[in-house]
Amino acid sequence: VIRTEKPQTFHQALQLFWLYALVAGVINYGRMDDVLGPFLQSDLDNGILDEEEALNSIVVPKEIEGKKVTVISNLSGAYMVEQIVLPNTVITVEDWAFDGCWILKELYVSESVEYLYGFPNEGVSLGNINVIVAENNKTFASKDGALYSKDMTKLFYVPEGYEGVYEMPSTLVSMSEEALDYCMSITEIVIPTSFTKWTACVGLESLEKIKVEEGNSIYCSENNILFSKDKTKLVKIPANAIGTEYVIPETVKEIDEYAFSDCDSLTVVTISKNVSIGSKSETIGNSTFEYKGQNYFKDCVSLQGIEVVEENPNYIAKDGILFTKDMKTLAFLSFIDKPFCS
Repeated sequence: VIRTEKPQTFHQALQLFWLYALVAGVINYGRMDDVLGPFLQSDLDNGILDEEEALNSIVVPKEIEGKKVTVISNLSGAYMVEQIVLPNTVITVEDWAFDGCWILKELYVSESVEYLYGFPNEGVSLGNINVIVAENNKTFASKDGALYSKDMTKLFYVPEGYEGVYEMPSTLVSMSEEALDYCMSITEIVIPTSFTKWTACVGLESLEKIKVEEGNSIYCSENNILFSKDKTKLVKIPANAIGTEYVIPETVKEIDEYAFSDCDSLTVVTISKNVSIGSKSETIGNSTFEYKGQNYFKDCVSLQGIEVVEENPNYIAKDGILFTKDMKTLAFLSFIDKPFCS
C-alpha cells in the first residue's frame, strides 16, 4: 500500500518511517510521537490494535505489496518489542535476524518455518528469547522456551534465562554447539539414557550438578561431574561442583575442551599419571594444551597453575607451568600471578 498510497494504519506508517530512515541513514529519529501518534490513536480508536499489542509485539504480515513474506532477514529496528509472531508464509529466518531486538522475550514460530537462525544445521544462539513453535511445524518443536528438532532428538537452543534444573527430554540424543552457552541460572542438568553427544559449552556459572540416568551407554556422573562411561574421559566439571583444588582421577586419559570452564574458584589442578592431553594420533607438539589450553580453563579466573604427579610419562610441572616431560615444550601457562606475563 505505502508504495503508491499514503499510510492508513499505524503499521503502515511505521513501515514507511523505517524505510525512509534506512534510505536516509538517519540516526536521530526526532519526534516519532508527532509522526506516528495520530496513526496509533486511530488504530486504538477503531479496534485495530490494543495498547498491549502496540507496545509489546509485532505480527509480521503474510504479504507486502501482494507478495508473500517468506524470508525474515532483519528486524533489528524492533528494539523495543517483546514479542514477534511469524506468519504461516515464512520459511526462512536468517542468522542474526533479531540482532538488536534487545528486549525480545517471545518468538512464535509458525508451522511453515523450515530454517531458523541456522538451524536445523549448526546455528547461532537466540540469546534469551523463549521460542514457541506451532504444533504442526514439521522441522521444529519447543518445550519451556527451548528449541528442538521435531522428533525431540536434538537440542538446538536453551534460552539464557532458563532457571533451575534443566532436564533433557527422554528422547534426546544430541545437542548443537552453543546450545547451553551462557545459561547462567541453570543449577543442574539431567541427562537421559538416550543421550550420546555432549557439546562443549561455556557460561554455566551457577551449575552445581550434572546427573546421568542409569542405563546411558556413553556417559556417567560421579560427584556431580560428567565423565565418559568408562571414566577415561573428563567431559564437564560444573562450575560449583569443586573447590579450590582438583585432582584428576587416575582413570582419566583425556580431557574435553572447556571441561573446566567457569570454575572460577579453582586455583590448582593436578594431572594424574594416565592423562595425555590430545588424542593418540597427535604428537606432543600438537597437543591440545599447547594450542587450546586456555579453552580448557576458560574463565577459571583464580587458576594459579598446574601440578603433575611424578608417575605421568608425558608431562612435568614447574612453578605451576606445564611442560612436556623432556622440558622442551611449554604445554600450558596460567596467567595468574606470573609477573613476566604482565
